[in-house]
Amino acid sequence: MKAMESLFKKNYLYELPDDIHVIIYKKVYQDTLANIREKKEGINKFNKLQAYIKDNHFNKRQAVWSIFLCNRRDVGDPYYKYFTYYADNETDFLHLNKSKLIRYNEAYSKIRYIDFSIYPIQDRIPSDNFNYIKNTFEQYIHIFISLKHYKAITSGTSNKYRNFNDVKLLRDKIRIEFADTYVFRCPIDIYSNILETYNFILCILDVLSVLPEYNLDYIGDIGDLRDWFANNAFFRGFRVNNKGDTIVPSFSD
Repeated sequence: MKAMESLFKKNYLYELPDDIHVIIYKKVYQDTLANIREKKEGINKFNKLQAYIKDNHFNKRQAVWSIFLCNRRDVGDPYYKYFTYYADNETDFLHLNKSKLIRYNEAYSKIRYIDFSIYPIQDRIPSDNFNYIKNTFEQYIHIFISLKHYKAITSGTSNKYRNFNDVKLLRDKIRIEFADTYVFRCPIDIYSNILETYNFILCILDVLSVLPEYNLDYIGDIGDLRDWFANNAFFRGFRVNNKGDTIVPSFSD
């Protein structure tokens, strides 16, 4: 009898005033809608990345996904055995891990940098050459991004570089710094930004290596860096540093 009585206990939620009901339901629906929007955003980014990889596979002038070089940790069990035997050379890795790749990860919100490793350029050329190349590279990027920002504002178009805060040429890396307002939410955010920023850097190096107004004594060094980047175009994976604020991607030729 007591068990039956417990089934029909009074639900005090229904006895609350209507204005309280409105607040409760509004909060519930807002959280639900936020979850739906978050998942939809992840799926949209997933589809864009998939299209990008299919369009650019084996294009040596852009970063592409070297699907066969993804390691077991990246793919994860139990998918690894299926990946080994059935994955093609395009995007099966993404299909196998779609739910994982679009899932929100709060830890990624700490990310502020992508560090692209390069050969230790400062150790291979005189200091004056390095300082000239560094200043030329960074100044041109600032001009390029500023012009893109201005064009986007005046024309009302979207600016895909709006999330970049700064780009630095260091001794053994090129560092992309993201604006504080940009938040990495899931692995797809990381993959998309790695490929986009790689191609952005290569585009800048392509331009600098042929501009006649720059000192010809240093064009060869810029060209060497450009060629090094272009020859290491196959994206293999990434790691996040111990502080959790930097992505370190790996590439191969």
